[in-house]
Amino acid sequence: MDRLKLETQAVVRALPQYEFRECEFESQAEHLKSFIGTAELIPVPVRGPKGSMVVIVAPTRVWHDAKIRERLWRLRRSSLVDGVPTVRLLTQRWIRRKPFLENCELIARCAQLSVSARDRFSVQLLVRENPLATLEDCAAVVQATDAFGVVFALVSSGLLTIDFEAAITPMSPVEECKRER
Repeated sequence: MDRLKLETQAVVRALPQYEFRECEFESQAEHLKSFIGTAELIPVPVRGPKGSMVVIVAPTRVWHDAKIRERLWRLRRSSLVDGVPTVRLLTQRWIRRKPFLENCELIARCAQLSVSARDRFSVQLLVRENPLATLEDCAAVVQATDAFGVVFALVSSGLLTIDFEAAITPMSPVEECKRER
């Protein structure tokens, strides 16, 4: 159970579109678990692209319980605010799929790494000028000692994108994050 919670936190830390929400959530989490009927759920408050929400991760054995699954779907349907769901349901299988989880853990470890303005500018310039830039190309223009870590920190911050579904290698393509204006 603790392992799944740590893996869920790594995924939230690595994906730039989500960030942890600071709030007093423990009593609400316990109320949610008692309402659904299991203590094995992992609720995580996050801020996503469409506002604040709660990501609920259900272990596989809980997800296969028809009564609990029905309560979870009912909770999700009842949580719509202006047509936008404030509850996102995820399964243990979705979190732990390979190589997604390994990539998220790798990116999350570098999320708090300090990136100099020079390194950030160099990598962004390279990616803009070369749409076929690889992770190795980006790391080559970085002056810091942990060059790959700097690139991963930029991915975590949302400035760059990398494919989380494919194994990350030095030849993995890196692109500038497309921002909606």
